[in-house]
Parts: sequence; C-alpha cells; structure tokens
Amino acid sequence: MRRLRSNDDTPAASRSGFSLIEVILATAILMGSVVVLGELAGIGRRQAQRGRDFAEAHERCELLLNEILLGLKPLLPVEQEPLEEAVNLFQKINVDFDSEAFDEFDPFAPDMTDSEAFSSDGGIDEPQPDWLYSIIVEPLPERPGLALLRVSVEQSPEKFPRPVYFELSRWIEDPSPQEESEFGSFDNPRQLSSTGRGALP
Repeated sequence: MRRLRSNDDTPAASRSGFSLIEVILATAILMGSVVVLGELAGIGRRQAQRGRDFAEAHERCELLLNEILLGLKPLLPVEQEPLEEAVNLFQKINVDFDSEAFDEFDPFAPDMTDSEAFSSDGGIDEPQPDWLYSIIVEPLPERPGLALLRVSVEQSPEKFPRPVYFELSRWIEDPSPQEESEFGSFDNPRQLSSTGRGALP
C-alpha cells in the first residue's frame, strides 16, 4: 500500500523566497530612482523660479518704461541704478537713535547693542537692492526727429549668481536742442550705450 507524504515532509529547498543578493539589488534600484526623482524635482523648482523672476523683470521693465513715457520719471540716461519699489511696506527708514532718550527698562526701546540692525552712525543698514535698471537714449540718424529709448531691468549680480535680464525698446521724439544740455550730447551714442548681462539661459 502506497503511503502519502504530508506537507511537513517538504524539503526546505523547494520553498520560494528572496535571496540576499536580490534584496540588495532591489534596494539599490529603489535608492537610485529616489535620487533621480529628487534631481528632476529640483530642476523643475529652479526653472519655475527662473520663470517667475523673468516675469517679474518683464513687469518691472514695462512699469518703468510707462513711468518715463508719462513723465513720472525723468528721461535721463542712467546705468545700473537701484530700482526703488513703488510701494514697499518693508522699507526700512534711517532714524538716528539717541541712547539717552530711551529708558533701559523700556521693553519697546530698540536694542542699541545689535550690530546687525544698526550701523555705526546710529542708522539702520540698508539692504542691497535686488533689481537694477538702466535707461539709454540713442538718436536715429536714419529717422530724423526720433530717438530710441531702451529700458533694461536686471537682478543684482552681487546677490544672484545667475541674474535675470529684460529689456524693452520704444521710439520716442528726439529731445529738442534746448534740452540737450540736460540729457547730454547725442553726437556720440557710445557715451550712453550699455551692455546687457544675465539673460535667461
């Protein structure tokens, strides 16, 4: 009579499972995938920030050009001047503080020992500007009576390793000879020329 074999007599070699080398290989593939996905996410965030900076540069440059055309800002050639905010709620005001005017027990008195908030002359240190602007006016010899107005806005190279640059151009009426002393001589356009830096890659 034939005897049936029970399940408990099954040899251990026939049982299915993962070996140590398979576990290590799967873990390495998983870690590599996580690293690649992290790099892709970082690239996406950086490009999104660059796009926002470029859009902000466009808006600032267009606003500055409109202010010049409306006469709110003087038409004077400048090069890489700090761009002031139209409305800046966080703008710091330089105030001279007298240490004797405050009570040492006053909780609202400013800390005169804070070297980061106050400069040596008693005022508040101004932060470096984030944006710079340039205004260039060039005559058009082929079109008498007209001049080329170029307005450019760029991020400060001292604060941004890859500054964003944007420029707008507009034809305007050439300043009259009586105003040439204020705007400068237009006989040599190179005196008013400026080179742009830091465009989007």
